[in-house]
Amino acid sequence: DAVSPTVLVTAKGKDGKLIPAVLHAGKTGHLYVHDRKDCSLIRFSEAMVPQENMWTLPTRDGARMLPGANGGVEWSPIATDPSQGLAYAINLHQPMTYHVASTPYPEVEANIQHSISAQYVFNDNFTVRAGITNFTNEKPSFPLLSYGDAIGRRYFLGINVKY
Repeated sequence: DAVSPTVLVTAKGKDGKLIPAVLHAGKTGHLYVHDRKDCSLIRFSEAMVPQENMWTLPTRDGARMLPGANGGVEWSPIATDPSQGLAYAINLHQPMTYHVASTPYPEVEANIQHSISAQYVFNDNFTVRAGITNFTNEKPSFPLLSYGDAIGRRYFLGINVKY
C-alpha cells in the first residue's frame, strides 16, 4: 500500500556508483531505494517499527498484526538531506487486531445509471470534453459508494491544450 509520496534522489546503485534513484517509505516500516531508470529494487532498510504477524489472515478470535494498516510510514512524506546522504521517515507503531465474521450477503436490485459525454477536437492542440454522470439522477439500490453513485448527478468539463 503505497501512500507516502516518493522522493527523487541521487543514491548509490548496486555497483556503488551514484545513480538517479527514487525512495519510497511503506506501511511495512521499511524505506525502499529503487533505480529510477527501471524501478528495480536496489536495497531496503531494516524495519523501523516492530513487526509481528504482518501477513497473517484475520480470524474469528482476532489476529494481532504489527505495524497494522495504519502503521509504518503511512501518509507522512519522507525528508532527505543530500549533503549527508540521509533520509528521514516518521513511522507509526500502531498494532491492530483483525477479526473476520460471517455476514449474509445482501440481495440488491440491479444498479443501472446512464451517463452522457462528448468531446470536440478543434485541432491537434486543443480539445474540449464535457458530460453528465448519472444523467437520470438515479439513487443506488444499495447504499455504498462502490455500488453506485450516492452523490447523484454530476457535471464535468475538461480542456486539453498542447503548447
